[in-house]
Amino acid sequence: MAGGVRESLFVGLQITSSLKVNLDRCKPALAYYYKDDDPRYLQTASIGGRQYLGKSVNQGLSIRELEDVARSVRSMVLKVAPEYRIGENAIRIFAQTFIGV
Repeated sequence: MAGGVRESLFVGLQITSSLKVNLDRCKPALAYYYKDDDPRYLQTASIGGRQYLGKSVNQGLSIRELEDVARSVRSMVLKVAPEYRIGENAIRIFAQTFIGV
């Protein structure tokens, strides 16, 4: 195998049909928040056959730092989809392992 193993956490929420509709209404000037695959902003991830919108972060964060990332994800989603209602328990944390990177 040419590469190694990279592990990270993904903090995000599932892209539901309602969220998708709201994202489709996003103002073009704000689309960079989720369309450019920039690690500073929102990214999409396929986890367990479902699509999620959120941020990848390094392991070893404190609870406070994870809370900050979750707030950041919530804030960015509301910027691009201001009419979408994010449930209190909608934001999830997933462990990711990338092999051969």
